[in-house]
Amino acid sequence: MGTVITTVDFGNHVACDFCSEEHSADKTALGGLLLDTYALCPKCVAGAGNELKPSQIKARAADMETFHAFVIRIRAGNNTMTITSK
Repeated sequence: MGTVITTVDFGNHVACDFCSEEHSADKTALGGLLLDTYALCPKCVAGAGNELKPSQIKARAADMETFHAFVIRIRAGNNTMTITSK
């Protein structure tokens, strides 16, 4: 059996990569950051406190930017996940 590659398009759906909380376009939670390749919602950023290493932070939400808008912006239209299985 060969390798199977499946691509899942999440469209406008956004969830925190740490707590899995969903953030729809109408949710008003402000902030968030990209930690390596993981999007952290404002609640998880606050909970991480001093454990975040500056070298791991790749991007931060702009002032007054919702977490949803931030994630959609940093994904630059590629809101997909590719799954490879054998």
